[in-house]
Amino acid sequence: MSIIVEAIYEDGSFRPRVPVGLANGAPVRLVVDVIEDDRDPLEEVIGVVRGGPDFGLAERHDEVLYKDPGPCEGPRP
Repeated sequence: MSIIVEAIYEDGSFRPRVPVGLANGAPVRLVVDVIEDDRDPLEEVIGVVRGGPDFGLAERHDEVLYKDPGPCEGPRP
């Protein structure tokens, strides 16, 4: 079972903000992710992608999608 629970750290212990429905003494694994009130959620993803699409493809839209090397001279079959 896996759940995400917000907690407060005080006096050396984590205190859940809501009831978690576990038996006393149940072993758990904690992954601590500090909640910062003034953080920008985009900071976590800025710079994740190192490369990007070839924007030159937009200029060759018909060629790429329809295998048409030039502008359309009439209705497509």
